Amino acid sequence: MISDEKVVFHGRRRNLERLKHKPNALAAIARLLALAHRREVATKDAALAAIAIQSYQGIQASARETVARDNLALLNRGLLHFSQTNWDIVLSRVDSSANDELAILHTLQWRDPTGGTPGSPYIPINFSDTVSTSTDDYRIQWNGSAFELLLPGTVGTGLLTGESSPGTSTPYAFPDDYAPLGPTQHE
Repeated sequence: MISDEKVVFHGRRRNLERLKHKPNALAAIARLLALAHRREVATKDAALAAIAIQSYQGIQASARETVARDNLALLNRGLLHFSQTNWDIVLSRVDSSANDELAILHTLQWRDPTGGTPGSPYIPINFSDTVSTSTDDYRIQWNGSAFELLLPGTVGTGLLTGESSPGTSTPYAFPDDYAPLGPTQHE
């Protein structure tokens, strides 16, 4: 509601008594005040959006690394459980391909249909077996005795992780004559 008080507008004082009989002037003032309010709100919204985007990018990067480290722990825990109930997997590291990682992953995912070992499969059967060489990705690589995490910026081939987690991949279809890595296989 407009009162009879004097209002400061653009540095000049105007008496509202004079404006009561000029509806166009009051409408213009209302439009200017509304525009100033919208600009103020838009400026605040833009500042909040900039902060939110920066925060989201930091959270997203942190989440990718957390998923990658969780997947690494899952693989190494599955490897440990396999070793406790079966034998140690001895396989040489192959830096030029992911054949070693895939062979071990599939061994840990396999359950013998004729009476598997208790606890098998040691890794969920739908754990992603996608391979990557991109230095933009988190990758898991076999080092000859355990799995290790390759951080973005590191050169190497390994299982892609970080964007996906167990449960997001189509299960590997084991052929009828599949044989897991045995205690004497070395490459």
